[in-house]
Amino acid sequence: MDNLDQVLDAGSNSFWNLLLAAIAIGVSVLAARYARRALRRKLRQYEGLDQYAGALIGRIAGWSIVFLGVVFALVILGVDMAGVVLAIVLVAAFLLLTGKSFIENWAAGILLQARAPYRPGDRIETLDYVGTVEMTNSRSVVLRKADGQIIHVPNGDVLNNPLTNQTGDEGGRRCSLEFGVAGGADLDAAERILVESAVSVAGVRSEPVPTAWVISLGDTTINLELRFWVDFKDRHVVRSAVAHEALARLAAAGVSMPFPTQELIITGEINPSTDP
Repeated sequence: MDNLDQVLDAGSNSFWNLLLAAIAIGVSVLAARYARRALRRKLRQYEGLDQYAGALIGRIAGWSIVFLGVVFALVILGVDMAGVVLAIVLVAAFLLLTGKSFIENWAAGILLQARAPYRPGDRIETLDYVGTVEMTNSRSVVLRKADGQIIHVPNGDVLNNPLTNQTGDEGGRRCSLEFGVAGGADLDAAERILVESAVSVAGVRSEPVPTAWVISLGDTTINLELRFWVDFKDRHVVRSAVAHEALARLAAAGVSMPFPTQELIITGEINPSTDP
């Protein structure tokens, strides 16, 4: 009770130390709040950094300021900081050893958002996963696949592996179709028919222009490839339409497209089976 009275005595050093410590913590809390808001406003100016990254950096800065305020308050109160520092080091070592994966993914998430190889809403491909980016959190990049499935890809894996951003120009997607024509066919005419077929279909881009050429010699056919560019969202519909148009024009021009055939040769005598 005497110690408590001494602490609460306005004329004692303990009272003023306690008051200064409380003021230090209060000031650190106010400074942390101001710093967090200021950082968020500043980071919003960077288009490559999304709101999650700005909020996370602001929280880290705020908690760091509060931590320094608490340490300063303990110094004012005369607490032996050697034990506090040792406890902090032990806790940090424990978190580092047990949370290595979390820390790596967290740091990778910050780097991904700082480098901005994609933005929420972009369609990316990484580690054989293709989907639209929903968000990047402290652990993973959240992708929504075309069939609606949600995939969580660890940030570290995304950072350390090739990443293709498939958004960009939605018209920049090349399609190709292969056609096998019979030997002896007019190849120049067949190539011209294929190109004209692609040009005539709505949805095929005029630039780059469609092209066709011989790509290989098969066992029973000469194989031609037709290449053309379409909008990504329409690629399947347009590709099918071009195939239909090309097949119809080749048939109308009398260009034969033989199927592979096999010849079966039987030697020796064949004994017809008899019913018992």
